Amino acid sequence: MCGTDFSANAQRAADVATALAMKVGATLELVHVTDETNTHAASTEEFREFARPTVERLKAEARRLRGAGADVTEVLLNGYWAEQAISRHVAQVPPALVVISSVSKIAFERWTLGSVSEGVAQSSPAPTLVVRDPEPLLEWARGEATLRVLAGTALGADGDAVLQWVAGLRRFGPCEVTLGHINWPPHSRSEYGGSGPMLLAGNPARLQRMLERDVLAKARSVSAGWEPRVRVVPSWGRPDAPLLSLARSVRSDLIVVGTHQRHGFSRVVHGSVSRDVLRHATASVVCVPLKSTALPAPVVPVFRRILVATDFSALGNAAIGCAFGAAAPAADVKIVHVIPPLTPAGAAMGAAKGGRVTRARLRRAEADACQRLRELVPAAMAARAATVDCAVLQGDDIARLITQEAARFGADLICLGSHGRGLVSEAIVGSVANAVLARADRPVMVSRQAET
Repeated sequence: MCGTDFSANAQRAADVATALAMKVGATLELVHVTDETNTHAASTEEFREFARPTVERLKAEARRLRGAGADVTEVLLNGYWAEQAISRHVAQVPPALVVISSVSKIAFERWTLGSVSEGVAQSSPAPTLVVRDPEPLLEWARGEATLRVLAGTALGADGDAVLQWVAGLRRFGPCEVTLGHINWPPHSRSEYGGSGPMLLAGNPARLQRMLERDVLAKARSVSAGWEPRVRVVPSWGRPDAPLLSLARSVRSDLIVVGTHQRHGFSRVVHGSVSRDVLRHATASVVCVPLKSTALPAPVVPVFRRILVATDFSALGNAAIGCAFGAAAPAADVKIVHVIPPLTPAGAAMGAAKGGRVTRARLRRAEADACQRLRELVPAAMAARAATVDCAVLQGDDIARLITQEAARFGADLICLGSHGRGLVSEAIVGSVANAVLARADRPVMVSRQAET
């Protein structure tokens, strides 16, 4: 669907919409909104008379587009502000794509009214393409050039919709895709762990590699064999400015971002990255809605990197068997155990038990724990795995250590046991499994056993 106001910008956007519709074998619906505030007519007859010149212009524009070989239908809307009318129409039968031109506005107008393109992009249930520079899109649609695409990518579930849309775009023509991920250093430190001062101008090398690895793994989970370029850029502020800078550096023809379509107070509190990208980008922009009323297609996951944690209890050790049972052939499995850190309190506790906690003694404890972990690996299952690694972690916050190690390892599944405590005992002693479930951003398998 393409919205038009018959301006030169709108005609160029319609040309892009026509070329895209022909490329994918779709019908183009050309839409115009007239009498936006419904002040020009007091009756249906008066409105028809008022709208007759507009109808003729709409038909003429449709004939022009049909001349390129497209299947075009025209629709005249009225009675609402343009963005509201288009959004209501799109919601009835969502098209595969909404195409609309970008209209530059001065800062005051942006603050007060925004623009039709912004309004549609922030309310349409379908992805919306806002056309700024039509030539790269037209050349790509005609098969004359490769389209340079920058996709703003998140590591959580919010990134799936954008990646899926870009993967679909690649089916229709050659695309040079760069996945741009903007990370906030304090959040990355919390998720992946780390020590030492945080850098202001970049990520630590190890963290950079892990973030790039996870962004690429997420893309591969959407489209097998996909090898896009990955650029991870840290930012202490909002992500829109570094994303736009990245778009300029890779000379992108098209920027693809997700939109939560926030409005009112929610938009004031959380802001809108997609709105700011729309306003300041020099390239064309696609806004992909992150919320959908459609039920997602069922996905059968394949677990190739599994982290399993045990406290050496019978139930904790049973989780190791569950991990190998869930592992795909030639998977990488890592088994971890958490011990208390070397602290004055830990030293006092060790002394009370008849021995002083020293670094040498702690290293022996780690070595002993690693040996115990290796002895728990089922021989038959280990033969199926590509690698089996064992590690001992130190710290008091067991759930945080497990989730951070899973992030560093790049696990696509975490396994651990749970004693299934009731509400009263859980309130007293807590639950590592519940804490991991609350913190984890990846699937968690919990081996449960009810208390007797």
